[in-house]
Amino acid sequence: MSESAQVGANGCGEGARAVRPVAFYRDVDRLFRAGAGGTPGLGQLLAPGPLVLSPADWDMRRRRFSVIETFFRVTLDLFTASLHGEADPRIAKLLINDCPPALGTDHHRGLAAHLFTPPLFFRTDEAPDGTLYEIQCPGSGWGEYELVRDLYAQHGLLDGETSVPSLARGFVEEVTALGLADEPILHLTDNASAPAGVRYFINRTRPQLRYFSWDADIKSLDCGLIRSHCFFSTMAENFASRRLRAAEEKGSPLFDVPPHVTFAQKAPMALPFWSVTRGAFPDAVRALFPHTQLVTPDGFEMPDGEHITLHRFASLPKGRRHFYLKNAGCDPAWNWGSQSVTRLHGSSRSVLTALELAARRTAAGSPWIVQPEHTRREPVTWTDPATGEEREGVFHAKYSAYHGPRGLLAVLAESRDHTKVHSQTDTVMRPCAAGPPV
Repeated sequence: MSESAQVGANGCGEGARAVRPVAFYRDVDRLFRAGAGGTPGLGQLLAPGPLVLSPADWDMRRRRFSVIETFFRVTLDLFTASLHGEADPRIAKLLINDCPPALGTDHHRGLAAHLFTPPLFFRTDEAPDGTLYEIQCPGSGWGEYELVRDLYAQHGLLDGETSVPSLARGFVEEVTALGLADEPILHLTDNASAPAGVRYFINRTRPQLRYFSWDADIKSLDCGLIRSHCFFSTMAENFASRRLRAAEEKGSPLFDVPPHVTFAQKAPMALPFWSVTRGAFPDAVRALFPHTQLVTPDGFEMPDGEHITLHRFASLPKGRRHFYLKNAGCDPAWNWGSQSVTRLHGSSRSVLTALELAARRTAAGSPWIVQPEHTRREPVTWTDPATGEEREGVFHAKYSAYHGPRGLLAVLAESRDHTKVHSQTDTVMRPCAAGPPV
């Protein structure tokens, strides 16, 4: 058969350029790979090397995992009991808050009990002393951490292979321990704050793990692990109902972000301090978080136990108003990154206006919380992207700890000359190493 006849036999129209079918498919694969790559670059500032934490700091974050597990378990027990009329109905109302009706009370009452799980992978944002600002499941920054670690390795800045843990390697090991190493993964990136970092992380875990839309011959419904950055993304995915039925009946797939709203918000942090639920939590759980209070029209409780009205709080001197006001609901239009986070350090009038609005929203079912400020400035060195010179400063520090189902995987330090530190373009990023025992 002639070459032109071959092309015609494979579906090209009359007059098409004669190309062998093998070359045709090879070239389309090449074009696809080149066209889907992208060149976003890193959006943060780089430190010239990792930050070495003291063994005590690293061990504190490692040992704390069991306390976080207790927080997850008690919160889920309270929520499910409230849903089914076995505990105060205000608990379920607080946690369902901004959910649309289709994903509200009826959805949660209809979930099988074994689907009320904590997140498999999550990130904690915390103060230098370890106090947790929030828990994100799974949270962004995994790929950026791995990218900077890879850069350090390329430049010979790592002290041995394990001093700065590889998140990609840790993730593969955790998935393997779950018995899912041979199961394809569906990773939804639609609500990721930095999708390029997610793509980098996915690629760093291949070929050990395989992904739908990344690896050949994988169908979406073949996936045994469903990853997302948002409860609503998990439930809006086109096969969500089929996956839920399969998970209820056969135990597969597993959901990284579980199909309930419990931990897709900051409201659970108020439960260990709320009069309705305080008694269910041990003191060790309360010690994880800042003194977290719901903002109500009647005011809230201060860390020393004093009940304070909104007007009285706003009238305090600025030096006594080192607090943050935060949206605590599940609506991703509000509860995203550092959006809807206000430092209550402005004029008395502006603070009172913000608190009164938050109190009205809480009363209407969209919770807001106040937390005392836990911050500390620390020295930091970074490389100037314009000149390549090293620069120094004393910036506000935030730490992010990355966790898998069995515990701590890695720690990232971020520093910025502002009280809100959240991976902005002027934020210095430093993967952390555990220092040698003293």
